[in-house]
Amino acid sequence: MDLQCALYMNRARSLTQLGRNQEAAQDLSVIIGLRTGELHELAKKWGGQSVGESERREQLIKAHYLRARTRLARLRIEPARVDLAGAIALDPPEATGKLLRQLQRDIDVAERERLQSNKKIAKEVAKFAEQAMAHLSEEQIAAM
Repeated sequence: MDLQCALYMNRARSLTQLGRNQEAAQDLSVIIGLRTGELHELAKKWGGQSVGESERREQLIKAHYLRARTRLARLRIEPARVDLAGAIALDPPEATGKLLRQLQRDIDVAERERLQSNKKIAKEVAKFAEQAMAHLSEEQIAAM
């Protein structure tokens, strides 16, 4: 299982560098599924901290972080927030916590930019509709 997860992680990183974020997110989803199930099984079996659990947890945090990045690159802001919350819930070390806080800021900036863009588009559409309606007669408007 460790080898599979390492291979998927490396492939996801490579795909991200190539700009193939959708495929990278799919590989990261596989890692998240494998590691989450594995951690649940270990918790049932051992109850407490087991051998290798911290490494598995760290890889799961990285997978959530990287998938959030790939989702943000595709402007999928809410799913990126969900992944960020998933990483934070796993109680990351301080160094990783700093990366997660930076990602939170990046997500907030992207959301503000999207809202700003949507406002501009809405203004343009309203302006276009107003111009189109100005050229219609009352009969044409009533027929709508």
